[in-house]
This record gives sequence, structure tokens and C-alpha cells, in this order.
Amino acid sequence: MLIHLLKKSQILLLSLWIVITITFFLVHSIPGDPFAQDLPLQQEVFQAMRRHYKLDQPLHIQYLYYLKNVCSGNLGPSMRYEGQTVQKIIFSTFPISCRLGLQSLVIAIYGGIVLGTIAALNRGKWQEKLILFITTLGISMPSFILSVLLQYLFSYKLNLLPVGRWGNFEQTILPSLSLALLPMASITRLFSSSLRDVLKKDYIVTARSKGLSSLRLCLYHTLPNAILPVLTYLGPTIAHILMGSFIIEKVYAIPGLGQWFVLSISNNDYTMTLGLTLFYGTILSISLILIDLLNHWLDPRLRHG
Repeated sequence: MLIHLLKKSQILLLSLWIVITITFFLVHSIPGDPFAQDLPLQQEVFQAMRRHYKLDQPLHIQYLYYLKNVCSGNLGPSMRYEGQTVQKIIFSTFPISCRLGLQSLVIAIYGGIVLGTIAALNRGKWQEKLILFITTLGISMPSFILSVLLQYLFSYKLNLLPVGRWGNFEQTILPSLSLALLPMASITRLFSSSLRDVLKKDYIVTARSKGLSSLRLCLYHTLPNAILPVLTYLGPTIAHILMGSFIIEKVYAIPGLGQWFVLSISNNDYTMTLGLTLFYGTILSISLILIDLLNHWLDPRLRHG
């Protein structure tokens, strides 16, 4: 397991370097300039600002300078917001996106497993058809439409929950539901299909014939094998949910990390875009490694292989 972890760590570093390299040259290929929106500026001031951020240097020199800063743990200052650094913005806004993501993740996993179990144990019945209809809506309907529908139903019509903002627990319910519906629908389908396949296995029939209780059969024989496809799906999903959906944060006016990502691209804020992309790539890579290690721990075939 340790050797496997070391190999994955090497792949993580290589992946992050590729992400940095591709993103660096992509953002510098976008037409415009970080300070173009500040025009009209005096030419001397404009050139001084470019020299301060080393934008007057050749592109490969800028790239090497940025790599040096990243290796030293410095993601740089924002080129558009004076006095703000990328680290400061991440530390102040990521906890909000992380809280939103964790609540959504709990709803998605718990709801997906429960609905998937009900659908698998009631194959061909009305329960499965109803769950299939709900999950189809959840997968096919865009998240911003679901958000607006939830706002209209629970805030405007029923007046039960706040329509937006972020603070107390009531204000987190609708955004968490909006962000959780799509992954919950996918988990429901994956777990239902996997559970049906596992229930047909010979060792499950043998375990039942030995008189094992349904609870013991579910916890020790069925669930660890049926959950494996769900774990594979959860790798990129965890990263996406923890970072927070840009659309969900925009619809509910949540001051999370997503809005800074959108603003950095529209403002040509090179350091902000690069720093947030690197941060997102790190979260994604670490979540994939953790899910892979969990798969190896649960599946003896992978562990011994």
C-alpha cells in the first residue's frame, strides 16, 4: 500500500505540473491585459505596472518565475484587487464552499444509497419506476433550473426557506439540495445497478442459506462490494462539490470561491486564475488518490493484485 501511495504521489506532482503549464500558456493567450480595464492610464504608469508583475518579460521567463514562486508556496498577488493575495482569498472563501460541499456530499451519498437500495429491492415495481423518473429529472435538468424551481417552491410559494444569501443553517438548505441533486441521482443509479448484480452472486445465496441476518448480510457482504462503482464516481465528484458550483453560488449569492474564479477569468487576472486552477487541481488529485486507496482497502483483488 505504501509503494502504491508513493507512485500515486509522483503522478500527483506530474499532473499538477501539467495543469500549471497548460493553464499558464492558455491564460496568456487570451486577448487583453489585466490592466486594460484601468485605461486610460498614463503610459508610464501602465508600463510600470507591467514591470512590477514582470509582464514585460518574455513568456518563458514569466513561466519559470511563476514555477519558482509556486515551489516556494507563493501563489502571488491578485493583479486586479490591490492588497489581496491568492492565498488570502482561498483561505477566506474556501471554508464557505467547503461547508456547502460537505452538506451536499452527505445528502448525495446518503440519499443515493437509500434510493438505490429501494430501487434494487423493488425491481419492476412502482417504487423503482418512481425513483427512475426522479433520477432522470435530476440528471437531465440543469442545476440553475433546479435552483430556481426550489427557490420558487420553498421560498416564494411555501415561504419556508430563505431565497438566498449565506449565514445561518436555514440559508444553507436550498443551496445544498441544489448542488446535491445531480450527484445523488447518479449515485442512485450506480448503486441500484451494482446492488442488483451483487445480490445475484453465489456467495450471497450461500450466506443466506447459512442463516445470516439481513443486517449482517448487508453490512459485511453486500454493501462493501456494491459500493465500489460509487466510490469510483465519487473521486471527481468530491472535488467538484467541495469547491462549490459556480452556478449555485451565483444563483444564491454565496460568497464562496466560485465567484472569484469567474471574476479572475473575465478580468484577465492571471495569478488568480492560475492559483485557483492549481488549487482545484490539487483537491481533485488528492480526492482521486484517497478514493483509489479506499478501493484498494475494500477490494482484496486490487490489494493483492
